[in-house]
Amino acid sequence: MTILESTRDDIFLNVRQTIVSQFELDPTAIESATTFTELDIDSIERVDLTLQLEKQFGIQLPDQRVKTCQTIGELADLVRTISEKQAAELQPALREN
Repeated sequence: MTILESTRDDIFLNVRQTIVSQFELDPTAIESATTFTELDIDSIERVDLTLQLEKQFGIQLPDQRVKTCQTIGELADLVRTISEKQAAELQPALREN
C-alpha cells in the first residue's frame, strides 16, 4: 500500500503503534484527541518520536509544524499531509524513469 492509498485511520494507527512501542503505553489509552500532555510525553520525547516517524514513513517533518500539534490525531494528520505531498512530488520523476 502506498501512502496515497493509506487512509487517515491507517496513518493514525501507525503513529499510535509507534508511540505505544516507543513509550510502552497502552494502545487503548491513545485516541485521536489524546494530547501529548495526557500521555506525559515531553518536548524532548516528542523530538525522538518525530525522528522515529520520519524514519518510519521516509519523510521530513517540519519542526515548527510538529511543535504546533497538540494531539496525536493532529500529528497523524501532519504525517499524512507531508507524506502525500512528498509522494505527489515523486510521481512525475517515477514516471520518467
